[in-house]
Amino acid sequence: MATARTAANGKTGTEDLHAAYDTLKEDVAELTRLLKATTMEQAELARVRAENAAGEARDRAMAAARGGRDALEAQVSAGADKVREHPGAAVAAAAGLGFVAGLLLGRCR
Repeated sequence: MATARTAANGKTGTEDLHAAYDTLKEDVAELTRLLKATTMEQAELARVRAENAAGEARDRAMAAARGGRDALEAQVSAGADKVREHPGAAVAAAAGLGFVAGLLLGRCR
């Protein structure tokens, strides 16, 4: 029959294995906890960075839209001023464009 040997610390080999296994389980559990915490921190950091980038992109898009709208309003205002200054030329230009459009659309049939 086999007998368990007693180590210098008074424990048998099986007891040493159980103790080592328990220590290993605790170490793995701690590493898992640390990995989870680190992953959560990195995910939160990535979320904050993404929100900041989206906010900056939105701000740039809004500024570009405002600039485009302002430029369009300026062109419309300038066109309206030209029509007020030269109403006869504006009517003639509109009639000419209508005539040309009519010719082009008439040929399509």
